[in-house]
Amino acid sequence: MELKKQLVIFVETDVVPALICLAKIETKVPLIIHVCKELANRACSENDVGQIRTLEYLIQVLVDPGEDFPADEKPVVRIDDFKQIFREIALGYS
Repeated sequence: MELKKQLVIFVETDVVPALICLAKIETKVPLIIHVCKELANRACSENDVGQIRTLEYLIQVLVDPGEDFPADEKPVVRIDDFKQIFREIALGYS
């Protein structure tokens, strides 16, 4: 149980901020789209609620990464990128 707590802390303090920084770089947006698509694919193929919650959390953080980022940098990903994420995920499940 302690290992799981430490892993959650690591993901929230290191992995998620790294993804946010990558998302801010225009050429790295396809990586974020790929991560979202992969989470959605796994959620559907494995019928895994945890994967869905992870995807929801990632998108929530991309919209509002928290107090560490100024208001003019929110959302991290542009609206067009969110549309592309939605299209990529929806195409696999239509």
